[in-house]
Amino acid sequence: MTIAPDVKSQDVTTEELLERARALRPIFSEKIEETERLTHIPEDLHEQLQEAGFYQLLTPKRYGGHEVDLPTYVKIWTEIARGDMSGAWNSCLAANHALRQSFVYLDLAVMQQPEAYIREADKLVDAHGKVAGPDADAMLSRFMQAFAAWVARVGTAAAVPFDQFLRQREEASLAYINGDPEPVIALSTRTDPASFFPPSGDRVIGAKSVDAANRKGGQAFAKGSTGRFEILASGAGRDFAYWTGVQHAAARMQGKDAPVPMQLRTTEIFRNEGGEWKLVHRHADFIKDDAKQA
Repeated sequence: MTIAPDVKSQDVTTEELLERARALRPIFSEKIEETERLTHIPEDLHEQLQEAGFYQLLTPKRYGGHEVDLPTYVKIWTEIARGDMSGAWNSCLAANHALRQSFVYLDLAVMQQPEAYIREADKLVDAHGKVAGPDADAMLSRFMQAFAAWVARVGTAAAVPFDQFLRQREEASLAYINGDPEPVIALSTRTDPASFFPPSGDRVIGAKSVDAANRKGGQAFAKGSTGRFEILASGAGRDFAYWTGVQHAAARMQGKDAPVPMQLRTTEIFRNEGGEWKLVHRHADFIKDDAKQA
């Protein structure tokens, strides 16, 4: 049976596509038992879906597809589902790859939420409401961790573009070398993991410890310092961002009359926390000549 004479036509109407779906409906119905036995649609059904152009429903017309809208897409598969719901669902999933690839390219979450299919759920919790055994505890813990990661993944996008945020970061740095560490602390995470590798060579681990190190470090500077960022590379995704480059400064130090020239080779990593970029890691060391003067 010929369902479509020209699978790559870009001029097929919605009604024509629906007619193709209606023509496939009884064929899917006839194949229910075979589909159930195979746990997927038979090869001949797959070929007829290809012939009908249904694997190209969401593919842009410029690439030979039909580029239908989502309501039309749903109507087409609903027609087929009237013949075999399981087979239609199976085929519909295979046909939506163009849409999923678009989501991947745009860095959009494609899952509503993590789901756990639990057999004999009544045995996971005892009569007192406690998790029954280490295996059940481990499984439920893994699910909750996945759920928490999903919540973080689909959380609010950063309200401020990262290049604009970097100007705020540079202003905070200038305040820091003028003896005020609070703007830097305000831009820093309150949540672990967090780390700071300062020019001294120390390793500071944990958000509270990083705040304490920043407050102590800011006390070494005095008003009258000048500085700027030389950004060599930067980038931002939905969840993380970074910049790397050189911090230039003529720093007024407590107990010194003349400003001290400094150049710090710097890398910083930021995490999107509730729509705000927060500093989670900083690594800075002196460029060689400045280390001798500091």
